[in-house]
Amino acid sequence: MQHRRYRYTFTNALYGGNKMNKKLKAKIVLEFGTQEDFAQAIDERSTVVSNVVRNRRKISPHKQLEWASALKCQPVDIFPRETEGCA
Repeated sequence: MQHRRYRYTFTNALYGGNKMNKKLKAKIVLEFGTQEDFAQAIDERSTVVSNVVRNRRKISPHKQLEWASALKCQPVDIFPRETEGCA
């Protein structure tokens, strides 16, 4: 159990803590209603969407473009601090 807690802490430190990407969350709710509906629309697991919204996971610039397209906006509008992504 302690190892898991350590990994979580390390992940938070690496990806910016528990800061939610409020712009992304708002756009998802505005366009799709729920994260689950958005995940289904882009053919992605809802856990991946949740982790990206919570800044626990980063996505590649290609995926950022796909998500922005589905949300009818530009990647910079919903991923403002992301300069480089990783799969």
